[in-house]
Amino acid sequence: NDDWGTEANLDDIQIDLLPSCIPPQNINFTSVTTNSATVTWDAGGQNLWNLKYGTIGFDPNFQGTLINNISTNSTNLSSLLSGTSYDVYIQTNCGSGTLSSWTKKGFTTICSIFNIPINENFSNTPINSIPNCWARVIQGWGEAYVVPWGGNNTPNSMNMRLGSYYDTVYLITPEINQNIEDLFISFDAYTHA
Repeated sequence: NDDWGTEANLDDIQIDLLPSCIPPQNINFTSVTTNSATVTWDAGGQNLWNLKYGTIGFDPNFQGTLINNISTNSTNLSSLLSGTSYDVYIQTNCGSGTLSSWTKKGFTTICSIFNIPINENFSNTPINSIPNCWARVIQGWGEAYVVPWGGNNTPNSMNMRLGSYYDTVYLITPEINQNIEDLFISFDAYTHA
């Protein structure tokens, strides 16, 4: 049969006793705005938690904002940056100095509406990604991401590649606080086969 279906690979399976203090499960984010979010999780029969958060990739051993002794399985995070990705770590405090391991989950705040002028040269955008609050729509085998070459005044540029004549790639700016009829756009473009 030529239909291989779906496959899965397993490795390094371990079976052990449950820890005495179970880490939080099912972390969710609700009411996410440009500068705040509500974090919820399953209580699991416990009633005290610690939470640490920071921008994506922060080192929870040395960085981030710590909130100790949360007595409900929900808390609001405020004073966040718009269009920014955050990591959140939560641990259960089972009392008598017993703490669970940390459970991690991430979310991104909603982007604010941008004011003009917008000047994007991709110099602060990580390679193989797109700027915060921008979007890409790819139909077919195309690609769109920042590369460390091809820029006119900076080393980085946005690479938009079509896999075939029938592919389409769109790069979409953030929402702007002006009517589109009132806007002018300019950019440098380079092509190569």
